[in-house]
Amino acid sequence: MREGSIEENHADWSSCVEEEISGLSIKHPFRMDSGCGTPKYTNYTIGFQDCLDYIFYQKDELAVTHVVPFPPEEDLKKYKAIPNVIFPSDHLASICDMKWIEK
Repeated sequence: MREGSIEENHADWSSCVEEEISGLSIKHPFRMDSGCGTPKYTNYTIGFQDCLDYIFYQKDELAVTHVVPFPPEEDLKKYKAIPNVIFPSDHLASICDMKWIEK
């Protein structure tokens, strides 16, 4: 999303053998970014830890004014995985404030 295209040879098209996609490329003309950046984790389970969640926005239309920080990895490791007694979902919340850019 942030770079404007996903080429047909991108690793994500074949990351799951049962759902492999071939011969597809996607392009868009927008200047996109992720409102909360690209945190190390938004999903943290025993067998998988990675960033799966983003708030994409057009950089020429909106500006990020505040981002709620993600918890430190030590907090996620404390109970081995999420959800747990501290984090009730298997995904961490991505939260940011944005404002329209005046033109």
